[in-house]
Amino acid sequence: MATLAYSHPSLSRPQTVLPEQERDPRASEPSDVASYLSRLRAYMQYSIQELLCSQAKALDVDFAPLEKQLEGLNTLQVGWDGYDAPTPSSQAIHDAQDVLRGMHKKLIRPQWISAAADGGVAFSFAAPDKRRAQIEVLNNGEKFVHLYDLDGNSHTEEWQGDLKDQSFNILLEPIIHYLQG
Repeated sequence: MATLAYSHPSLSRPQTVLPEQERDPRASEPSDVASYLSRLRAYMQYSIQELLCSQAKALDVDFAPLEKQLEGLNTLQVGWDGYDAPTPSSQAIHDAQDVLRGMHKKLIRPQWISAAADGGVAFSFAAPDKRRAQIEVLNNGEKFVHLYDLDGNSHTEEWQGDLKDQSFNILLEPIIHYLQG
């Protein structure tokens, strides 16, 4: 089976496999070559789209800076945003560390981590187009996913349950699907 694989720092595995080729298409009939080139073009377009939408996909080494960024939220003072924003609580940071570990297991990397204006931690994702997503772990224990775009459309879902693998998959699935279109 012919496999086209490429290397990109934000991808950890090949995304698509071309159909099996029985013989070298250059030695085939023109219609076979055209068919092969059509499939190759479709594969390349798909791969380019995956690269554009895969900013959330990551490698293990991409998580060390995020862990430090999350730990740095402990040093914030009340009013860190220039207004009266509360600092992330120890529990919110602990829960956010669990979320980050879950993302690490799935190799899903947020674009950045910040304190949430309502008190807590926010994980932000951005697609190359107008789509954005955010996971917030708040000081009061609430966890939710916010999917939105730059045109003002938005959808928020509260995330019930603990931070175990099953519920974590349920949390990440809509984000990945939304960002990839």
